[in-house]
Amino acid sequence: MKSKSLFFAVLMLMGVLAFTGCKKDPCESVTCQNSGTCNEGTCKCPAGFSGTFCGTEVTPTTITLTKVVMDQFPPLDNGSDWDGALCGGANPDISIGLWNGSSYIYTSGTYSDVVPGTQKTYTLGLPITINNPTGTYAVDLFDDDTGVCAPDDYMGGLEFVPYTSGNGFPSTIRVDNLTAQIDVTLHVTYTW
Repeated sequence: MKSKSLFFAVLMLMGVLAFTGCKKDPCESVTCQNSGTCNEGTCKCPAGFSGTFCGTEVTPTTITLTKVVMDQFPPLDNGSDWDGALCGGANPDISIGLWNGSSYIYTSGTYSDVVPGTQKTYTLGLPITINNPTGTYAVDLFDDDTGVCAPDDYMGGLEFVPYTSGNGFPSTIRVDNLTAQIDVTLHVTYTW
């Protein structure tokens, strides 16, 4: 009798262990996208993504511009120096403006006598908030002139849209056109 009881006890213990040992992981068949993590069978999505498996990109409510880097600008003004001898030198004194279609939401400070091929970083007056991430904006470059050389010269500009669905959320937005000889990189963060 003791051996039968012992046998049934061992059999029950093996059954309990087998039952609890075979419990399926609820995240085993769940694949979360865009660096989402699975917890108890449900995806926890990172900022900027939603949906059952974090596969839906969420349009940011705002984008914050933290830094502007100018890598290239037109070296000549219709074949002539930007600032001739009368204006104190050959190279332009460059400032940058960010146009939202009706007004400038950012105007930088000015770097004087910028040599073509020189990278310049603008942080004065930043950060600023872009409230319409899917709107059309323009980056404009100016040669700031004063006195007998005034008014300022428009060096060129390029339109861009800060956020486009499907591009993710890059930390930099490059606005460039090598034909126009303009290359500017915007450093940004996103808010949802």
